[in-house]
Amino acid sequence: MRATSLLLALTLGLAGCASSGNYEAASAALNVGDLMRAERLYAKAIRDGEHLGRSWLGLGNVFYQQRRHVEAVNAWQVAARWGEVAAHKKLAALGVSIPEADLQVAAGTSSQVPAGEGVVANGAAAFEAEASK
Repeated sequence: MRATSLLLALTLGLAGCASSGNYEAASAALNVGDLMRAERLYAKAIRDGEHLGRSWLGLGNVFYQQRRHVEAVNAWQVAARWGEVAAHKKLAALGVSIPEADLQVAAGTSSQVPAGEGVVANGAAAFEAEASK
């Protein structure tokens, strides 16, 4: 009985590691404007480790379209740390910089793992200024 439970747990755990197509489905949902579905699927893709940089970039785009500016900046920062050039461009347009250590991680010249947290106040302020125009 215990062996069966352990095997079942391992099987379920390994199934969660497989690429499940959430990234592709999220991108399709974003392309047709289904933001709620896109958000949910990008979050699943991130949780599953599926196309991490692109998934964070897509999630940031969803947040931007939902006017969730601080969350968009945060998601784009994580995408930039994973080396997504489009995220760097979006952040640069807002005047938000990525710390040099994070750029080294994205370029593969550091042994650190990209961080997934952090609010940049000036990025949120830039969004708010842009939105009020």
